[in-house]
Amino acid sequence: MSYGHLKSTGSDEPQPFSYAWLRALKQDFGSELLLLLFAVQHLIKGFVANLSGRATPYLCKAYEVPAQEIQIWKTVIYSPYVLKPIFGLISDLLPIAGYHKGPYMFLATSAGLVSSVAIGAGIVTSLNFLVVGLFLLELCICTNDLLTEALYARELQEHARLGQSLLTYVFAGMTMWSLAANLSAGFMLEPLDRQR
Repeated sequence: MSYGHLKSTGSDEPQPFSYAWLRALKQDFGSELLLLLFAVQHLIKGFVANLSGRATPYLCKAYEVPAQEIQIWKTVIYSPYVLKPIFGLISDLLPIAGYHKGPYMFLATSAGLVSSVAIGAGIVTSLNFLVVGLFLLELCICTNDLLTEALYARELQEHARLGQSLLTYVFAGMTMWSLAANLSAGFMLEPLDRQR
């Protein structure tokens, strides 16, 4: 079977994931956007969201949540995803110090970080505080996801030539970090399972 049709057509497009490809992305989109997308889409959405989703059942077990209540609490914990359009509207209509996205991303990330540390360090002692902490973590994930998607959507319109490459960068990185979270989840969550 011949795969000649898959060979390069001689265009100047660099191979994905090569140094030249990353350099072209940096030239068109800037290192600040690429680092922001790495932090939010790869690390927060790819790794943290996946790992926190794996940890939630263990946390419910640790706090002795009855099975019939778990779905109710999960509805509250994951409600920020339903509220995404409202967050987008608020960030567009109510800039903070003239900025529409940065301050909201900072506030959401701060809330998510503080709640993650509180849950991980065992400071959270009641189910209600656990639910609030997990809600704030999901708020961090979905707010940052929403606002960075808006940023790179605008960039895609302005730099259509490498638009597909930027999407490849975002989704391939997110997938790789999700895989890393899945592979490491067992090792990271095992102490939590033994604790309770």
